[in-house]
Amino acid sequence: MRTLIPLLSITLLLCSAAEANEAGQQWLAPFKSDLKQALMAGLAQGPEHALSVCRSQAPELARRYSVDGVRMGRSSDKLRNPQNAPPEWVIPVMQQYRSGDLAPVTVALNPERMGYVEPIMIAPPCLQCHGTHLSPSIEQALAEHYPEDQATGYQPGQWRGVFWLEYPTE
Repeated sequence: MRTLIPLLSITLLLCSAAEANEAGQQWLAPFKSDLKQALMAGLAQGPEHALSVCRSQAPELARRYSVDGVRMGRSSDKLRNPQNAPPEWVIPVMQQYRSGDLAPVTVALNPERMGYVEPIMIAPPCLQCHGTHLSPSIEQALAEHYPEDQATGYQPGQWRGVFWLEYPTE
């Protein structure tokens, strides 16, 4: 009986974490879907258009879905846009990701709020703006719009940054 109670507690803890991660994934899904759709449409017109999507539409999408006590966004430890600096509570999760543990993370921020973070990985289309070999037009656009850019030099499959979310527990 004594060994059953700790096992039951661990099982309940794991279920709660899995459920919390699922809640975070559900909150982020529309934002991620709309962002991906906008980026792919931008890429179809050329990487310069995709860069424009990241600059203007991505923040607007995050604002559109940040309602009713929910806040969400994107960040990285190698920022392109300084306005995407991570909330303080996201920094330890990014350190975890940097070490190679890329599991989604749910954090209790306080009794009324939860935080959720999941990794953004580099896919082949991302390399046009985030890879090691950029076109001269992308290099020029980055220099113009993001003179402090740190978000290049990636390879496919590398960890690029995070989607993060804060939401009420109720």
